[in-house]
Amino acid sequence: MAPDGTSTPLTEGALLGSLRHVANTGTWRTQDGRILLPNHTYSKRDARAVVPGRMTRYDLEVFPTYATIAAGHSIRVTLSTADTPHLAPTVPELANLTGGVYSVRIGSSAVEIPLVH
Repeated sequence: MAPDGTSTPLTEGALLGSLRHVANTGTWRTQDGRILLPNHTYSKRDARAVVPGRMTRYDLEVFPTYATIAAGHSIRVTLSTADTPHLAPTVPELANLTGGVYSVRIGSSAVEIPLVH
């Protein structure tokens, strides 16, 4: 975000909560083991139900990009519950998504941004 409030999207990513399983193979990690770029299998075999009211970790794949952030600018992260028309849910998925309540726990969320000097 520029100091005047204007912004330009740099990258994006998406994840259906039930397909949040992260495969060890293909997942990029930092030297201390934190996930930098998750590799989701997106398979029915690895699907996990989202339990209402239970805190659940989601490692979202945000497409790698290269950008220079100018002095005085900041980074804004926007979370949304939909990405229409890009990621339209199937009819069975839509039935499970209707009427959902979503919360983000402040203080335990993180965005890994590797810096190149």
